[in-house]
Amino acid sequence: HDQSSTRDTAIEVAAQALLHGQNAWNVNIGVPVTTGPTSILLAIPFVILFGEINWLSFCFWLVFFLVLLLCDIYYRNNTWPTLIMIFMLGSFGFVHTLYWSLEELYYPILYLALAYFLVKRNLWLVGSLLAACVLSRISYVFMVFGFGLWYLFSFQFNWQSILKIGLGFVLGSVVILLPFVIIGGKSFWSNNALRLAFDMSASSYPNSNFVFQALNQLNVQIGAGAMRFVKLGLTTIVMCATACGLQRAKVHHPFWHITIGSLLAHTLVWCNGALPNDYVLIFVLPAMLAIAMITYNNLDDPRNLTNTGRKPGKATRK
Repeated sequence: HDQSSTRDTAIEVAAQALLHGQNAWNVNIGVPVTTGPTSILLAIPFVILFGEINWLSFCFWLVFFLVLLLCDIYYRNNTWPTLIMIFMLGSFGFVHTLYWSLEELYYPILYLALAYFLVKRNLWLVGSLLAACVLSRISYVFMVFGFGLWYLFSFQFNWQSILKIGLGFVLGSVVILLPFVIIGGKSFWSNNALRLAFDMSASSYPNSNFVFQALNQLNVQIGAGAMRFVKLGLTTIVMCATACGLQRAKVHHPFWHITIGSLLAHTLVWCNGALPNDYVLIFVLPAMLAIAMITYNNLDDPRNLTNTGRKPGKATRK
């Protein structure tokens, strides 16, 4: 961990401010504190025990790669060695992340993995986990939207199930925000991470391609306020079309939906130049989970052979 990293400093200072009865976003470390409420609450036990979040960062990688390993064991797809090698090579921002202690950015990906595991077991907890994602960082709202599209396309529509998830989301949001509202008071409503993210969504695009150039011209004509609705509309259309395609491809998990949602969030909605290394892993990590859940539907694939005496080339019913 680099001693000059502002990412871990921001979350540590924000947690300490809350523990001392102050609004967590009133602190000044030289850069805006964009850490969300969920991340601050998660950091508090580590700040109390160790005075820093190093172990919070280490725990992310321990749990994330354990999930990848369990997927390999369950699906028998031999993906874990390859995914570990990608990590060890340090590409896609891994080195940058480890150096600057950026792991708190990615914890919501674990919440989404747990929500997927619980979707047939406890919809109230699923809703609460989705709330925890959104309140970690507002950009995760698009990943949550992707999860929701997967759920709607994969399960028979049921108002009772949707209501349970919605109520779980509301209750989870109340529990997470309540300490900040009580401690921060009026200051919380005027100074918080969600307000900062809203201001950042008004940024223009780099003139790197004709699509961004056209969107910049539209932004000049209609203004930043109306442009936010254009961004949301374009994102919704692309994600719905992607969900339809994934449904036809019979993808039975939400992580490609989540990957697309993350990619759109950081290139279409929040884009103020080149994509920072901080945010590359936000769509690389769910893509790794998607790869870890590959299933072999072809019965002639040698990896599907068992010791039952079935010969290659003869399909049998599952």
